[in-house]
Amino acid sequence: MQRLRGWLTVWVLPFAAIVGSAVLLVLYWDRFPDPLAVHWGISGEPDGSLPLWGYAVVMIGGLLLSWIALITGSRSAPNAPLASSVYFIIGLLVSINLQILFFNLDATTQEDARDLDVLTFTGVLIVALLAGGLGWFLGGGRRGVPEDVPLEMPATTASAWSGTASNLWLALIAVIPVALGLVVTPILAGLMVAIAIFIVIFAFVRVDANENGVAISLGPIGRPRRKIAIDRLTGAGAFEVRPMAYGGWGWRIRPGRRAYIIRGGPAIRIERANGVAVIVTVDDAAQGAAVIESLARARRYK
Repeated sequence: MQRLRGWLTVWVLPFAAIVGSAVLLVLYWDRFPDPLAVHWGISGEPDGSLPLWGYAVVMIGGLLLSWIALITGSRSAPNAPLASSVYFIIGLLVSINLQILFFNLDATTQEDARDLDVLTFTGVLIVALLAGGLGWFLGGGRRGVPEDVPLEMPATTASAWSGTASNLWLALIAVIPVALGLVVTPILAGLMVAIAIFIVIFAFVRVDANENGVAISLGPIGRPRRKIAIDRLTGAGAFEVRPMAYGGWGWRIRPGRRAYIIRGGPAIRIERANGVAVIVTVDDAAQGAAVIESLARARRYK
């Protein structure tokens, strides 16, 4: 039964979503304007477009990349955070595709596309959320959330530590939205640039720990920066984490945890007084966790 569920989750449903989206594009290709309206303003009128072939590449390419991420992260079995994240993205893309194709159907030009209404926009979000919920269920729910593997921490008397981590492959992915920004309208180009900046921010991290607390600096210039005061620390541990167990790279949320996932591998889990741990993937995580644990212990016995 578990094997059948995994096959359905990883292969059957995503394949059906991608093929269905591609078939709709091909069947009605001659009934769409070229360029195609792909963005609507606050008033509901279309104000952005893409060449029809460009839209097809972006939409099907986004679906394929999402599917590849699901396959890559599900070598043994799909996990709930990954399946939920990918299904949310696939659901969002599929519903956006349906919206765009319907609103452009039989329009003479992109300006003639139907106006967007609040109900349709809300429907797109609802479909994406339902798809994400389906992914969580098919991934096993709470039972499908993988546990991080603990790492042994060395003994230390150090009172300060700094560590970094980077993911150049992730930084290179930022080229994709920048390239797309060159062929879309100014509004969409601004969105593409914002996405690229967000990706680059989560390709670099630096963690500093000392008697004042812990500072987590993101991006190549160390901004944004988050500080955790020493009196908010209750302990720390080192773990081996998988990005796909958190649903991918970037800023991730799991019950009782907030994570900065730069790459897979060693990570520090910083325990806080409010019960919500902060996880950050960083090189030499075992040493860093040992120092933070020592600082937190010293603070408790002051």
